[in-house]
Amino acid sequence: MTLKITTDLDGHFKHAVVVDRDITVPGVSGRPVAFEIVLDEASIARAAAATYPKRDPSVFKGGLVNNTQKITWRLE
Repeated sequence: MTLKITTDLDGHFKHAVVVDRDITVPGVSGRPVAFEIVLDEASIARAAAATYPKRDPSVFKGGLVNNTQKITWRLE
């Protein structure tokens, strides 16, 4: 799962959106749609709870910083 995460210059989480999914479930053929919402919500919650570094305002204009983050889930 890949997220686009937006923070402010102080490192405070502002927003996250899922930009890519690669979900496979053993024994389930095709796209496992039932898992998408659960994993999206868990990934965004993880991003919201994370700590992000402060950024230099002279480098990041506009007051917001966009990053991408890949999250791998393993269900057992």
